[in-house]
Amino acid sequence: MTRFSGKQRQMAYAAVRRCRTYPAASGLTENEEAILVLADEIERVRAGDVTVEPIATDRILAEIAGKRARQVAVHGYEPAHDDEHAAGELARAAIAYIQGAYATELGLTDDELLVFWPFDDALPNLEQPRRELLLNSAALIVAEIERLDRREGK
Repeated sequence: MTRFSGKQRQMAYAAVRRCRTYPAASGLTENEEAILVLADEIERVRAGDVTVEPIATDRILAEIAGKRARQVAVHGYEPAHDDEHAAGELARAAIAYIQGAYATELGLTDDELLVFWPFDDALPNLEQPRRELLLNSAALIVAEIERLDRREGK
């Protein structure tokens, strides 16, 4: 299977959206039209005439960074504190938030939701909207990666 960069994938999605918005009058199928539009996009890339539609990634990453900053500023989870959790606790907490986000779909009981929760002194608030739980999880993953980078001197 061919691997595409994020920019290439984004261009392909944009091409397909244009096909759905402006159906071809040529009698081609939607897939055939999408292939032709994508071929045009590839030619534009080769010619250096590339403009990519903005995506929500930057906004979402900013929200994750905000959650991470809040963990430090409000809860005091500074690097020295995070460094004390070298046994995967931050990653396990992230898993618990993800499980909480999909508890119904996974059929998890309250006890099963806490299997990965590593902290005895505080329970996670899993009554938040799914999106918030996922943002909390992502911020915890960032904290764990930061901890690993500090340990490795990066």
